[in-house]
Amino acid sequence: MSFNTDQIVQEIRTEFESMLSYVLDSRDATADQMERGLFQRLLALGARLMVLFFSLLNQKVSTYGGRQNNIIPSEAPVQNQH
Repeated sequence: MSFNTDQIVQEIRTEFESMLSYVLDSRDATADQMERGLFQRLLALGARLMVLFFSLLNQKVSTYGGRQNNIIPSEAPVQNQH
């Protein structure tokens, strides 16, 4: 499955701006309402960011046997974060 990374980036920026407006315009919300709303939005934003990550990863190609193969996430190098 192929995704347009420029479109995904624009959607992520739009969603972030929406989240910012959500906070700025929620003067009457309780802390519980704000936390729940933000958490749901952050999960959705994180999911879009992962789609972007995998789309960018899929754009990288390797040459093997004279032909190009898309790199799937399971073949991507994993960096130790320790």
